[in-house]
Amino acid sequence: MATDFEEEIFPIGDLLSGPITAIQEAQVEAERRVLEFILDYGMEEYVKQVGAARETALRLRTMDFEMSQSVPDPANGGISVDQQVNVRAPLLSIIRLPTLGIEEADIELSLDIELDQKSSSQTENKTQANKTGSSSTSK
Repeated sequence: MATDFEEEIFPIGDLLSGPITAIQEAQVEAERRVLEFILDYGMEEYVKQVGAARETALRLRTMDFEMSQSVPDPANGGISVDQQVNVRAPLLSIIRLPTLGIEEADIELSLDIELDQKSSSQTENKTQANKTGSSSTSK
């Protein structure tokens, strides 16, 4: 007994383009998520004064920290001394972005094409009629 799915007719163009469309949509969704990540974690809103108006804008979210750095001391003949340095770095430069992209896809399709017997019989009958009609006109 055939199921409803087996009896459905699908346009061949949809069957062939469906997987490619799905891959494209997945790529767009992956890029959208990366953009959301950048906006959520790497940017922050702030209000700036522009003339008499106040506007909301975006700026990079930063991280401030101190570190010691060895620098040559010219007063002591080039001997290195440690110096405390304040660093402000964009947060996006020190975290890993969740990049995901589709570089290659393998698509395998299996397609069975069956000719409807009713349609086939009607086509054969029309062909036979045309052959008969054309042979009678050539007499």
